[in-house]
Amino acid sequence: MPQWDELLKRIYYAADEAGGLSSVRNLYKQARAEQPSIRLADVRAFLSAQPAYTLHRPYRKRFKRNLTVAQGIDYQWQADLADLDELQKANDQSRYLLTVIDVFSRYAWVVPVARKTGAAVRDALREVFRVAGTRRPKHLHTDKGKEFFNREVAALLRAENVHHFASESDQKAALVERFNRTLKLRMAHYLTGANTMRYIDVLPKLLSGYNASRHRSIGMAPKDVTKAMEPELWRKLYG
Repeated sequence: MPQWDELLKRIYYAADEAGGLSSVRNLYKQARAEQPSIRLADVRAFLSAQPAYTLHRPYRKRFKRNLTVAQGIDYQWQADLADLDELQKANDQSRYLLTVIDVFSRYAWVVPVARKTGAAVRDALREVFRVAGTRRPKHLHTDKGKEFFNREVAALLRAENVHHFASESDQKAALVERFNRTLKLRMAHYLTGANTMRYIDVLPKLLSGYNASRHRSIGMAPKDVTKAMEPELWRKLYG
């Protein structure tokens, strides 16, 4: 066994670690914190032998998008329903995931949803608010789907004093859709490595791992963003 395989395997297959089920750079950063002599080449060699990584290696294609600007933490959240129909039977009939992301900090929340109805989405949003504690967005951006624009969701958001809007153009909530791809990639790495179709038990760890991982656009982990950092981070994102 190569010198660092035991260390790298422990980190990579830990779903709630910043370097777990993630990129070469994230794994290297966490491994190097424990073993400063480890090389990037060692990490690449390890991952090249892991089917959980090689079968789901991300292909990055950059598109020009309109910039989504938020004044600070919790100024705007984006929400979406990610469809996981092919995994429904193995995950307690949860066909969808309600995914929510804070535009400024990139911090995310995820709640399983069985049906694409107003009542089901309202209940999932209520769970997001419960987990978020005192945090609430000033604005919530979604697509125009009826699962978001209905009496049940409207009543909840009105009670929470949250302004709900959808883009007038065909442009969707790009940041949450990008998060969906990131989460599904982490999930695919886990499912392949564990040889299972069941993700729902490890979903909180997958989410913790994402929130603990360095995000390229902000240069830090979403969980580490604080109010005091807003001016500097705003300049980094939009300045």
